[in-house]
Amino acid sequence: MAAVNTSRVRMCLTPLAPTGADLVPTAITTIAAAAGKPAGVKVTVANTAKVGEVVKFGDVGFGNLNNKVFVITAATATDFDIGNVVLGTGALGATPTVKHWTESEMKCVCLSSFAISTAAPAVIDTSTYCGSASIPSAKTEAGTAAASGYVDVTDAGYLTILDAVENGGEHMLRITLGTNGYIVMPVTLSGLGYDFPLDGAQSYNFQFTFAAAPKHVFA
Repeated sequence: MAAVNTSRVRMCLTPLAPTGADLVPTAITTIAAAAGKPAGVKVTVANTAKVGEVVKFGDVGFGNLNNKVFVITAATATDFDIGNVVLGTGALGATPTVKHWTESEMKCVCLSSFAISTAAPAVIDTSTYCGSASIPSAKTEAGTAAASGYVDVTDAGYLTILDAVENGGEHMLRITLGTNGYIVMPVTLSGLGYDFPLDGAQSYNFQFTFAAAPKHVFA
């Protein structure tokens, strides 16, 4: 195993919705694992998407893909691939669609810290004097990340954070790991705060809340 430092880590957010039309798959098939490469999926489609761009599947007929977010790991004019994904059972639906954000739509941010916390299963305490009990909560959370950066009103990334906190909507967060692929997840941003130390840089902090667990995509 070879450890890799964080010098090539980049974090970028999508806007709330892509500007282009949805992609319409005509087939979705399995890419078998081979030669140290994980299994993946191949999506046959009149394709304009490129490697590294973010896609979100609609209800395409496969439970492992439906309404989930990924990063493209290979692409041609007639298809795109996603690595480290198991297709599972299913069949292509009658009206499958895939949302696609182009690289030019991504807004990258320069954060000074980013720490993921996984969420414990949510339960509601229903204990009484007669004994302990609990039931599953109807509200689930896939995890959060505490993040911070430095205040700079001329920085497009800082302005992106301000806008995302204010609009309160769901964005896709893509974390590029250099040669180690990508981590991607749907997020909302909240809890913006500031720190003004007597001897230090003006900084801000906020929280990402994940709508789904982070997915590591690589080929």
